[in-house]
Amino acid sequence: EGMIFFQRPGSIRYEILSPAKSVLTYDGKDVRCFAFSEGKWSQLKNPGATAIGKVLRQIGCWIQGDFDADQKMFEIVVEPSENNSGGIINLIPRSKAMADYIQKVEIRVEKASEYRVTQVIIR
Repeated sequence: EGMIFFQRPGSIRYEILSPAKSVLTYDGKDVRCFAFSEGKWSQLKNPGATAIGKVLRQIGCWIQGDFDADQKMFEIVVEPSENNSGGIINLIPRSKAMADYIQKVEIRVEKASEYRVTQVIIR
């Protein structure tokens, strides 16, 4: 469970609240991973940071309306809801190297007056 914050032109902060409190930041180039433990934040060395950075870059492009970015990196599968009130956008890595870290990203959207992202699940 967490929240994603976006700042143009492509900076993203992904705060994970549970089960472990952690933060991933992406400045358009580098991913930094931090974990909260024993009352303090520590930067982690994360071998999956490159893969996570690519996912965060994709999400950042989508937030800015660029739906064509990195289509060669991910297969995009859309699962509309039965009542047309939203659905799930699945990003499935095309490369085995990325799939070793990330099996898929589920972007859940719902439509109220307009579409909005309600949940992002990285599996």
